[in-house]
Amino acid sequence: MLISLGSCGGSDSQSTPEPPVVTPAPTPTPTPAPPPVTPRCQEIIPSALERSLADRPDDVEGAQLHFVYAIPADGNNSEIDINGQLIDEYTVAQQWLFEQTGRCMRVDTYDGYLDITFMQTTRDNEAIRTDPLSVYYSIKLELEARGMDSPDKVYVVYYGGTTYTNGCGGAAAIGGPAMQYLVTRNIGSSQLNPCPFFSFVDGPNGTFRGSWSGVSIHETFHSLGVVPFCAPDHDDVNPLHLRTISSDLMAFDGSGFTTYTLDRNRNQYYDHQIQGCLDLADSAIWTDAEANAEPLPNKAVYNDTELLSCEEESVVSFVEGDPVNIRFVNMRSTPVNLIPLDEMGARLNPIFVPAYQESFSVSNEGAYYVATTKEVTQCISLHKVVDGENRILLID
Repeated sequence: MLISLGSCGGSDSQSTPEPPVVTPAPTPTPTPAPPPVTPRCQEIIPSALERSLADRPDDVEGAQLHFVYAIPADGNNSEIDINGQLIDEYTVAQQWLFEQTGRCMRVDTYDGYLDITFMQTTRDNEAIRTDPLSVYYSIKLELEARGMDSPDKVYVVYYGGTTYTNGCGGAAAIGGPAMQYLVTRNIGSSQLNPCPFFSFVDGPNGTFRGSWSGVSIHETFHSLGVVPFCAPDHDDVNPLHLRTISSDLMAFDGSGFTTYTLDRNRNQYYDHQIQGCLDLADSAIWTDAEANAEPLPNKAVYNDTELLSCEEESVVSFVEGDPVNIRFVNMRSTPVNLIPLDEMGARLNPIFVPAYQESFSVSNEGAYYVATTKEVTQCISLHKVVDGENRILLID
């Protein structure tokens, strides 16, 4: 039975019904495709913590990257550790790594936030820039003096002071920090040059755009031992690089390229089949690394000597133990002498260590060293050598 419903107040007489009005279905608005799912990457809260002068407690143990924003004592503070800029750097770097490998590197987090340490050095920009050890080693020693020398971490440092060359990055030691310089100055010139922005776009092709992530990944790879000397195309003239001019991120000369790749053919340093040759794919730094993954490259771990009072120098004596290596790190603002004592406690020839420098020697377990002022008069501290690799770290 067809029932026709008249309009309100209309006639009761029968009439031909109006055809029903058909409202066309709205054209659906296309739903944007969700971003690529990266289940093997860490979930990072996308906002910055308050400034921290020390490495906070870690959310997870094991190999990881720790970010540091460092400036000289008289440096300009751009606040990239607390304004979100380093979080952006982390994001685009991880995205590029995932596009190239399907994996991400583990980073240091605290309560889910990216853990970034701020470090203002004890020396000014010019003192660091002209340091005979180099800017890199000056910052490296300062990190160590602040306790940032964990064997499970690669310290990725963004340094806001100027350098002595036109280089924008450094990683002079396997296992050492990966350094990104934000400003550079050529030798013999007063011209300051902001380091060019090198980073990766959101697309899948690894195109560089405005920030620093490309350099920081390159230097981080150096700290992890890449490119290994056993790689077929290793550059023996410029170690830890590939010698060919190519688009690979680790090529010594990548000039002229706008897109960069990570061992595209898998035959140099990542997921290769070269037996006995370091393979970055096996590193414990990846978030999905197996329990038996390769640890970070050997970073010398030093035991601090036993610290004694100067008054005890007059009563010490020892029986010479096993030979050990010892490292003297002077982070004081004045030079010091490290004076070994003989078995009867008499002072021997001093070892001079300039301010903010280091020196190495061979000693014996159980031996004693007295640290004095440059004039070899006033005792600063007395140290007893322990087993293993030893370190005497002197700080103002």
